[in-house]
Amino acid sequence: MKTTIDPFIDADPLLRPLVKNANEILEKSIGPASSPLVTAEWKLVSDPQKRSLVQLQLSDFTGSVPPAAFAPDELRSDWHTKGRMLRLWGDLLQVRSHQQLEGLLKWSSEHPKWSSTDFGTE
Repeated sequence: MKTTIDPFIDADPLLRPLVKNANEILEKSIGPASSPLVTAEWKLVSDPQKRSLVQLQLSDFTGSVPPAAFAPDELRSDWHTKGRMLRLWGDLLQVRSHQQLEGLLKWSSEHPKWSSTDFGTE
């Protein structure tokens, strides 16, 4: 998985290990077959109350899902982090599925219908 971590996160001794651990959980959730196709971008952002949040943008060759924000406390729980990562991965798979279906439908509309003679069944 291609991973980019904001330098502000990398420089923070409290956030860096939390994000590194969350990224490992994400990679395990995605699995080795799809991992090379996915990009994870971690950024440090603030909420309206000026609290620090970690934002994850997940994408692949078909698109991306809306960024997910994590409070540092959320990342302290592996169980909670894994649940969030699995949901994000599921959302990205849904984007991929819809994109591939659109491509298939477009292709089928551009090509004449195949008849049973095309397959030697008549």
